[in-house]
Amino acid sequence: MNLRSRSFLAFAPACAFALAAVSAHAQDEGIQADRPDFTNGPDPVPVHAAQIEMGWAQEHTASDRRDSYGLAVLRWGIAQRMELRGEIPSWLRGEPGPRLDSGFGDAGFGAKFLLSEGRGPAPRLGLIADVDLPSGSKAFKSSGAGYNATLAAEHDFGILDASANVLLGNDDETGEREWTTGASLSLGFAPLRKLDAFAEWYVVASQQSSPQNVLDAGGTVPVGKYFLVDASAGTGVGGGDSPWFVGAGGTWRW
Repeated sequence: MNLRSRSFLAFAPACAFALAAVSAHAQDEGIQADRPDFTNGPDPVPVHAAQIEMGWAQEHTASDRRDSYGLAVLRWGIAQRMELRGEIPSWLRGEPGPRLDSGFGDAGFGAKFLLSEGRGPAPRLGLIADVDLPSGSKAFKSSGAGYNATLAAEHDFGILDASANVLLGNDDETGEREWTTGASLSLGFAPLRKLDAFAEWYVVASQQSSPQNVLDAGGTVPVGKYFLVDASAGTGVGGGDSPWFVGAGGTWRW
């Protein structure tokens, strides 16, 4: 691991949890989803509830464009503090230069654990662990299994809800497994009735590339009690390939 990656590993936890001491958390009501932002929340779905989150995203870089259809995660609450997660393969369509590739991406599975309920001044904490299997089509199949872990924190303090993640894994969506680190901070707010909006910063760094900073924003709107629709857009800032992307989707609980 190069010097930039080691420095980033030391810096990421401090960035991600800088907001952790703001105030005690108040439990939100109603359906919640991990999408559409990069930052995952610490809470599993309720016991015996099932939830599917899926959508579409389009990403542009200086050299290519990729559409992802599906992005489906099936979540099932099996205990008070635990859910099982299944990643259903997405249909990917990429244009690397003049060539067009399409096919299914990898499947995966994992679990989310609520580590702390956040009583008093402590943040609510969760851990997400998952494995991606090299099961996709030839153009998008990874060279081996991907292992990923994310530590998630969340606080609600008045008009804003703050969530932060620190992640470590070897799944970089390029097909070649290399260790990747990341951190994120997402601020949620409700500018209009029934509209939950967010603004987010995240940074990802790998062994072979400099950290890439990304800013994005979006929102979710409930349609009934157990269905959400969402939309988001973002862009890379600073160095790197400076990608930009848009996406939309939905979440259904039953």
